[in-house]
Amino acid sequence: MTRHESDEQNGQRKLIERQGRLADTLLAASEGEALALAPAGLHALPALPGGLAQALRLYRVQAGLRAERVLAGVYPRLRERMKAHQAGSFASLAWTCWRRHPPVQGDLGTWGEALIGLLAEAEAVGLPPLWTALARLEWNLHQVERLPEPGRDPGSLVLLGRLPAAAVRLVLADHVALHRCHAPSLRGLLELPTESFGIGAREAVVVWRDGWQGRAMAIDAAALRWFEALLAGHDLERALQLAGAAFDFSAWLPVAMTRGWMARVETVEQGGGADAYGVAFPLLFTRGVGR
Repeated sequence: MTRHESDEQNGQRKLIERQGRLADTLLAASEGEALALAPAGLHALPALPGGLAQALRLYRVQAGLRAERVLAGVYPRLRERMKAHQAGSFASLAWTCWRRHPPVQGDLGTWGEALIGLLAEAEAVGLPPLWTALARLEWNLHQVERLPEPGRDPGSLVLLGRLPAAAVRLVLADHVALHRCHAPSLRGLLELPTESFGIGAREAVVVWRDGWQGRAMAIDAAALRWFEALLAGHDLERALQLAGAAFDFSAWLPVAMTRGWMARVETVEQGGGADAYGVAFPLLFTRGVGR
């Protein structure tokens, strides 16, 4: 390595160190800590009264406002609950999230999931577990809105009329997710959706993407068992058995199709000897119709 190359590497290393120290300064927990961390040579603009301390103070104010604005768009229900409990609590949480887990890219729509972990940590000092569950639900709703348009194969529904229940499975769309609310402390989450499916008491919330919007619906215990069976990959016959007699498949199917819950129906691979169709040679079914 030449002297020039060595000097260039040392210069790059020092620049990276100064940039890292600057980031630590801007994200410090307090004004005093920020001033202590400031790298040598960091000065405020000459026209700014108050010097470096005021410049850092302004940065903290602006960053806090931006953090609250971004996270309020992701967690609107959580924000309202926290504001009703204690004014300024959500803003403080947003700034803590920005400081401890700052954005790593320009698209702030990808930032904010770390807030869930902060809430979970705070449960140890008395924060309601419902707030953490609500944050998970709202982050899920935010994320499904950002997913690519899911692929669907409605033509594969013809398999339901052609093949036995044990030979097909229903595949949910990738954006469908469940939020179970078995714990008494999480029951309040069930009151949020305005819609519900099933005649029984609400037991869980299903989240999905409707067009470009995240939606949520409460479901009863039978529907919850049904969704869990589909997510586990069971065939239609077994899924109906697990859901139980209280589950109404004929009512669920049109809702699933209109709401975009279902991606396709696909065949279950079988082989060897005579099967349910009386065919005496090995069979290997393709996944879905026309796929």
